[in-house]
Amino acid sequence: MLSGRSALNAVCTGASSAHFTPGSARTVQPVGGAAAVAAAGRFDQVLYDLMGKALGVPAYRLTGGACRDRVRVYANGWYTGDREPAAFAELSRAELRRSIDIVAAVRAAVGPETELYVEGHARFAMHTAARLVRELEPFDLGWFEEPLPWTHIERYAELRARATMPISGGEHFHNRYEYARLFATDAVDIIQPDLSMAGGFTEVRKLAAIADQMPRLRFMPPYRSSL
Repeated sequence: MLSGRSALNAVCTGASSAHFTPGSARTVQPVGGAAAVAAAGRFDQVLYDLMGKALGVPAYRLTGGACRDRVRVYANGWYTGDREPAAFAELSRAELRRSIDIVAAVRAAVGPETELYVEGHARFAMHTAARLVRELEPFDLGWFEEPLPWTHIERYAELRARATMPISGGEHFHNRYEYARLFATDAVDIIQPDLSMAGGFTEVRKLAAIADQMPRLRFMPPYRSSL
C-alpha cells in the first residue's frame, strides 16, 4: 500500500514511469509494450494524487504551480461512416468531397472567429493526406491532427512542408524517446502527448520542457488527455 510519503519517494527516484528499453529501429519501446506504459502513466497520476493529498495541495502545485488561471478547451465530434484504416486510406472521390463539404458547412455555421480543427486519427495514406491539406486550406484550420499513421514520421515532415495549416501529432507516442524522432525531423507544429499514454506527469513534464526549447513547436495535450 502506498502512502503520500512513499509516493513522493517513488516520483523523486523516477520509479513511476521511466522504465524504457531500446526496441526496434523504428522506435524505443517501453518494457511490456504500450499497455505497460499506459499502466505506468496512470500509476504516475495516482502517485501525484497521493502526494497532493498528503501535503494538502492540488496536484498542479506539485508540478510548479499554475501558469494561467484559464484554459482554452475544444469540443470533439466522433466518427461517422468507415472506421477501418484501409477504408480511410482509400477514400473515394465522392466521400472525400462529402468530408470537405462537412468542414465547409461547419466553418460557415461557426463563422471565421471560431477556431476549427480536423482530426485524422492517423488513418490516411500520404497521397490522401496531401490532397486533404490542399482541399482544407480555405477553412483556416487551427490544426490538422494526426493525418498520417504515427509510424510514418518521415512522411509527416514531407506533409508539413506542403501544408498551410499547423500539423499536430504524437498522441500515440509513449515517451520522450519516441518523440525524439518528431523533434529531430521537424515533423509537426504541435505535439499532443496523452497524459495517460505517455507516462503520466513525470514523463509529460519532460516532453513539455523539451518542446519549450523549440520556439516553433507548441505543446497541447489532446482532448481526451487526463491533464
